[in-house]
Amino acid sequence: MPVTSLENQIRGTSIWGLPKIVEEIDVSIEGDACTTIAKDDRGETYLELTVPTTGSTKHFDETGNLYSLRNGEFLKSRTCFKGDFTVTTNAALLWKKDRPADAPVLRLGDSPRADALKALKIEPSPFQLRYCASMNSCFDLPLNR
Repeated sequence: MPVTSLENQIRGTSIWGLPKIVEEIDVSIEGDACTTIAKDDRGETYLELTVPTTGSTKHFDETGNLYSLRNGEFLKSRTCFKGDFTVTTNAALLWKKDRPADAPVLRLGDSPRADALKALKIEPSPFQLRYCASMNSCFDLPLNR
């Protein structure tokens, strides 16, 4: 899981047991799209995700659970986020299983990091995309500490 600072890496690894690494992550907005590019320690792009910034606006105020494993102990933490999102839904993708997407929003490169993501078999064009320019979010400390 890439993060942009050593502080976030230490926090994620020591508190939640999440395998975080410091890498370059660029986020840019051009026209009606926001693109995130993640690069490995050699500067190779392994992930590019482009999300439309336009769509139907919907307010989300969500709470969920994050489950992780730290030093052999299963942890449960609460996670929350709140913001006004633009939502784009492509219902036609529900009926096109295993058919290549016309315009994939997720592109994976050729590197060990990309190979790990490819093994997850993530669809290159999801059913729904959400964009939020600014939101509030938090990860609580594990509940079973």
